Amino acid sequence: MSNVRKVLSVCEAGAPLSEWLTEARRGGRALLILGEQGAGRSAILRELQRAAVAQGVTVAETGCRGDAAEPPHLPLMHLLESLAYDAGEPAAPLQDALDKWSQNPQAWHLASRLIYPLRELARRQPILLLIDDLHRAHENLQRIALNWLVALRVEPIGLATTAATPHKSQLLRELEQVIGERAAGEVWSLRMLTREETAQRVRTMLGNPPDADALAHALHDLTGGNPLFLSEILTSLQTDTAHTPASLASLIPQSLREGILRRFEGLPKPAQDIGRALSLMDDALYPDAAQAMLGLSDGAFAKGLDALISLGWLERRADGQLAWRNRVFREVVYSTQEGHERARWHERLATALEQAGAPELARLTQWRKCPPTTERLQRMRDAYLRLRAQLPPRQRLEIVDGCLHAASQLGDGNARAALLCERPYLLFQLQDGLLHALDASQQALAALEAHPDADPDRELWVQVSCARAGQLAQLGRVREAQEALQPLRDDPSLREPQRLMVELSLAYISACRGDLRAAYTIHQRVWERLQANREWLMRWGGVLRYTLQYALAFGDRALAHAALKCVESWALEPAFPERFQMLYHLMGADLAYYDGRGAEQQARARLALEMGEASGDPTAALEAWFQTLLYRQPAEAARVAERALTLVRRALGQEREAEWLTRRALALLEAGQHTQAIDAADDARRAALKIGNQWQTAKAWLIIALAHLASKRVAEAHEAIQQATPIARTLDAPELHCELRLTQAVAHLLADEADQAREAISQARAIADEWGHALYRGLAHAVDAHATGDADARAHADALLAEYGAPLLTRLLQTPATQPRRSRGWDLYMQLLGETALHYRAATMAARMWHSPRARALCASLAMQEGAPVDAFTLMEWHFPHLDADRARVNLQTTVSAARRSLRKAFGESAGDWIHYENGVYRWSPTCAWRLDVQEFESIASDALGIAQPDQQLERLNEAIRLYAGDLMPEFADEAWCSVAHQRMRVLLVECLLARAQRYYVRGDYPDAAADCERVLQVDPTDEGALCLLLQIYAVQGHRTEAARLFQHTQQRARERFGHALAPTTVETFQRLFG
Repeated sequence: MSNVRKVLSVCEAGAPLSEWLTEARRGGRALLILGEQGAGRSAILRELQRAAVAQGVTVAETGCRGDAAEPPHLPLMHLLESLAYDAGEPAAPLQDALDKWSQNPQAWHLASRLIYPLRELARRQPILLLIDDLHRAHENLQRIALNWLVALRVEPIGLATTAATPHKSQLLRELEQVIGERAAGEVWSLRMLTREETAQRVRTMLGNPPDADALAHALHDLTGGNPLFLSEILTSLQTDTAHTPASLASLIPQSLREGILRRFEGLPKPAQDIGRALSLMDDALYPDAAQAMLGLSDGAFAKGLDALISLGWLERRADGQLAWRNRVFREVVYSTQEGHERARWHERLATALEQAGAPELARLTQWRKCPPTTERLQRMRDAYLRLRAQLPPRQRLEIVDGCLHAASQLGDGNARAALLCERPYLLFQLQDGLLHALDASQQALAALEAHPDADPDRELWVQVSCARAGQLAQLGRVREAQEALQPLRDDPSLREPQRLMVELSLAYISACRGDLRAAYTIHQRVWERLQANREWLMRWGGVLRYTLQYALAFGDRALAHAALKCVESWALEPAFPERFQMLYHLMGADLAYYDGRGAEQQARARLALEMGEASGDPTAALEAWFQTLLYRQPAEAARVAERALTLVRRALGQEREAEWLTRRALALLEAGQHTQAIDAADDARRAALKIGNQWQTAKAWLIIALAHLASKRVAEAHEAIQQATPIARTLDAPELHCELRLTQAVAHLLADEADQAREAISQARAIADEWGHALYRGLAHAVDAHATGDADARAHADALLAEYGAPLLTRLLQTPATQPRRSRGWDLYMQLLGETALHYRAATMAARMWHSPRARALCASLAMQEGAPVDAFTLMEWHFPHLDADRARVNLQTTVSAARRSLRKAFGESAGDWIHYENGVYRWSPTCAWRLDVQEFESIASDALGIAQPDQQLERLNEAIRLYAGDLMPEFADEAWCSVAHQRMRVLLVECLLARAQRYYVRGDYPDAAADCERVLQVDPTDEGALCLLLQIYAVQGHRTEAARLFQHTQQRARERFGHALAPTTVETFQRLFG
């Protein structure tokens, strides 16, 4: 629950800037904008200045250079002098104070007092102060900005500053923290542009050229989304009608190139040579090979390397590897070498890499750029065949294209035809390559016709034809795909491996449209033949996971076990690639999920994820890991889904994107973010409709129905159920039938339609029991137990669901009034709002049962990170900032031990492992489904504030406010790990109370509205929003005396707290209402 910056790009800053400026005009706000060089910090300040001037705000700006020629006081002095000059006579007090300070600029206490005349001036007209590059400012100037924060809140003064990251300023870190703790403004972290934002900027600046997508893709690869570099390039292209680049380097304009070269040529000669040598490499840099190639001594090489790092062109990543900070730098340096010289350098580097024992892939990359020879082409093809199982699709495509270029130059038609057959499959897996893959398939088939000797057994022909059919299916052209494979399926001359590929491609096409039953039927039919073709399976072994998944989808445990046993036999052989071990764990996790063996599922999914991360392609493993988290830690599952979406959009087809959009919606639903879940499910539904996938369409409708039920919107839920019903009937799959019946049952129960609910429950139980999936059997029995009160059904449901977590369906039927406060449907529920308590199933651990308050605080601080790791040094700073490092480390170890002992005493021996430690990092990691009341309150409150329908919003607000049993751990509210979250919870409570009060006021429930306003003023006695609404209520009720007393009391508290009266708008409201 640490303070999270608002992460956005310069393209997204428009609306947030407008909102921030509006808030600043009302009562003062700070804005700290962080970002790398070129991220757009200064551009945002310029946009903010234009918007402020248009709204009549007085604006003053300054920038910090931080060099020896700039006196420390100069930026602030310049800022306020320009403000005083523009303001004229009303700024006389400010000018007098500035004159005094200018006589003794070292007296920074005089600068601190400048806030008082500044506030007086702001009461006449709103003021906006802009300070660029605050990281370069003197620490005294940074401290002034920090000290002004409190006073800014009560006047219409906006203070917007920028700072480059990473920075080493402790004061700037403190400024960021204080802004969050005191709700004094916002902290923005500017990210680089996404591919979509890059494409939008290309269309905006170049008038939507026909090649916009290809150009945007190339520009993003080149600049990494750096807005400064992108603007320079697009500005130069505005005068160029031919936007298609010959190469990435040709996109870089001469002005940008010259600026970079001036800095490069200022480096010593050895540093320039090192830069040129490293520019020969793309992603992974091998400095040892570069040093051997150049023949430099250790000292000279280290000195030159440090010069490039200091320049900001190279960086050391977290794993210690060296990398170019931006590809633009690499391309410019690479272009300084002549073509013939560059080829010679690539040959030298390839030799150096071989001598240094660099990976074969690094040598292969260099061979691609050397002059082609027949021997080198053969070595490249052999290396590619060895490496292709280890490489991501885009990298494989680059290598294939390099080999194709060499084959074309050498006139080797057979090699070229064989290489062209690799391209469709690879392009098919790229987000931007689907249509290109279709063209590549046609090109490959034409090449095979022209060079039949390249494919005497027609193996490549079948492979490309199947790839083409899959591409058509992804585009929604399923019938055309089936028709394309029909002649091959009927061809009696096909060998068995070729026939298998055709039939399994037909199964894939069926699955793409959501017809899993047809896909299962094909896999079931070919299974005996499939396992007999060991050589074919060695290359296409991943198809066995589909066999297992389709078998489990229809309860065929025998086929699922047979497929798993086949892969297990391979995984146990040490000579086989690690990918078979990963496949084995993934399939084992799928089977464990079906059987309800949660611990085994989690262990196998974790192993698969570690292997996937190590290989650089964790996409498949993320699916299994998502399943382990969904009902235990849904917020973390949503983050996994976001990460997977990023990966599949970059690397895989549209079918996988639709699947992950559905999973993201499901995770948001389980996390209690019902409105966001509906939006995400709509995204999934649209993506599924694009490719004609009925399965994902039905799943999306059922998620929408559950989200409506969770918000007690039964009529809307029935509409979504009606949309899913005919699809489920058509696909005839147990999972959809069971989900549909369970959702119908819950809808009927919420509508008090007992007869219809019992019928739906009976059908769901029958389907689930026949199918055999433990999760759905548990859900069916849980809903049945709620409807009938059957204790045996409840016990059976609990036993089945214990290994999964706490699905939403088991919590939906518990109303807020009857829902047990201590667990709210979760195995482990930590109550931090109000009186601290930890509830684990039937046991409760009160605050007094902890070994010490510090042990309780440490456990809470870990849990508030929601499963994210926290290193030991951070925990030492959080809990023992007053101790030196050695004593803090001892105290931390003692406190962790005490916390574990407390957990074991309360809940058993295994509870001590909930505080997990590994490699210097601690993590709150219970094996059961757990939830914080802070998470739940924040989720419900945020959802409630976004609802527009009055009655629905009021019901959701009531649920959120009821959950807020007290402030978040008030005894630790001043500590760094708690302070920001403590304040955020209070602010969110105030927003909910005010929103509910406004609903009550509109309905005419004045006593309830007044009670909420009074509660807000208890939390924050100077909250002017609550004061104004309460004054309006008193005016309606005719309580003039109470209104005057309240106004005077609040006025006095504001003076005591801020040294300043209430805002003019509040005073005006009082005078308008009461004269």
